[in-house]
Order: sequence, then structure tokens, then C-alpha cells
Amino acid sequence: MYEIALWAHWAGLALSTFYILRADHMGARWMLGKTETLDASRVAYLHKGVWAGLGLLYISGIFLILPIASYIIEQQMFQAKMLFVLALTANGYMIGKIDHIASTRSFASLSLHERFPLILSGAISTICWIGSFVAGISLFPGWALW
Repeated sequence: MYEIALWAHWAGLALSTFYILRADHMGARWMLGKTETLDASRVAYLHKGVWAGLGLLYISGIFLILPIASYIIEQQMFQAKMLFVLALTANGYMIGKIDHIASTRSFASLSLHERFPLILSGAISTICWIGSFVAGISLFPGWALW
């Protein structure tokens, strides 16, 4: 069962990464003025793809820690990882509340006050995805890719 959960966890990470990179590419084009507005249905589709990957990560993660829960919950790196995951989840909800802006207005037309939540959300997402990944790999050094 553990091996299945591990493969599911890697699959969830790959799925989320795929949709995040596609969404970030669209967002970067919008911010650089190469695209006036974004297609709302496409943004929603990508957002759902990220949530699907996160859901797979959540479920498989539970199965991964069950055999060692009493030990791992005490580990500071695990606690840091869970804080990153909590921030990712909250940020995902925030993105869902503000992503409509990109489908109705150009980035250039936004004031600094209107741009701030979009840029902050992107920064939070980047920091938390990287932090969560590094914390997860640090918990199990045998998994390290380097």
C-alpha cells in the first residue's frame, strides 16, 4: 500500500506542476501585455487541474504518514511542510476569488493596489510549492533526486 501511495504522491505533484506551469505561462503572458485578457473557462480549467493534483497529494500524503504518524508529527520539517500546504490551500481559495480579473481587464489597466493581490498570490504560491517540496524531500533523504 505504501508504494502505491508514494507513486500517487509523485503523480499528484506531477499533475499539479503541469497545470501550474500552464497557468503561470498564461499569467506571465498577460502580465507582460502579450495577451490582453485571459479566457475565463481556460483559467477555471487550469485551476481545477491544480486542485485535482493537490487533492491527490492530500490523500496520498495521509496514506504515506499513517504508518509513522506518531513519529513524523513531532518533526519540525513535517510541521513546516504542513504550514506550507496550509498556506497553499488558503492561497488556492484566494486565487479562485481574484482570477476573474485577468479575464476582464488587461494587466496594464490595473492600479498598483489592484495588482498587489495578484503578485502576492503568485509569490505565496511559488514559495509554498518550493518549500513544501524541499521539506518533503528533507524528511526522507533517500528520496532525494540529487
